[in-house]
Amino acid sequence: MSMDSQGNQRSALVAFSLALLTLATSMSLHAQNNDSGLVAVDVANTDQRLMAPPGTTVSKVTDLVAPRLISLGRNDEMFIGSQAGRVYRLSPPYENAEVLVRFDNYPHSVAQRGDRLYVATTNALLAADYRPGDKPGENDFTRIARIPGGGGHSSRTLVAGPDERLYLGLGIQGNCSNQYVGEGYRFENQRGGILVLDESGDSPQWQPYASGLRNPIGLAFDHQALSMPPTMGRTTGAMRNLVKCWYALNRVTSLACPGSNG
Repeated sequence: MSMDSQGNQRSALVAFSLALLTLATSMSLHAQNNDSGLVAVDVANTDQRLMAPPGTTVSKVTDLVAPRLISLGRNDEMFIGSQAGRVYRLSPPYENAEVLVRFDNYPHSVAQRGDRLYVATTNALLAADYRPGDKPGENDFTRIARIPGGGGHSSRTLVAGPDERLYLGLGIQGNCSNQYVGEGYRFENQRGGILVLDESGDSPQWQPYASGLRNPIGLAFDHQALSMPPTMGRTTGAMRNLVKCWYALNRVTSLACPGSNG
């Protein structure tokens, strides 16, 4: 068989393999969509569609630039971080958004605890005195604690738990980066998990809460545990496929760690 003939056969085999892979991926995604029970829903007054339960009505409320995590504060004020360096605020009925404060760094999420407003940027936890309706400026915020920064998965999810402690989710830089929340890793590599802020001393310090998570975005508490949505992605080989989880309010109860989203 000539070299040209062998080359043509290899090219055909590669093309056929890619076609099979594409078909398998398409079938898998189609099956996932069907299993979810979601359907495509038009967003009123826009040309956008999204997946939602049948019968859902969706309408556009306001324009935001690169919005990220949503949280609610006192008086039902809504805060939204953004990749555009802005923290938005909306009040009921949530029809108008105002820029509450701007930051040079990426303010992904906001949490209100008592009369303090906390903002998690990629590399710092910031706080300012705050009451509903206040208009703090960037200079009103002080740095409470450093956060391991860097590129890649640069979002930082901040929530106040039912124990009034502050919890922070942060991802590793890549998909298989050698970073871990635990002993033996430098501060800047303490990524890929959840930290909890220890404020018992003069200087607040982050403590490990859970590790081995690729990119935990969005944290919520129920009556038993801290929950993480599938957006955290897969646990990775570089993370030793180990998820160390425990529940801070009841050390006997284990933290609920949902499965990978692949």
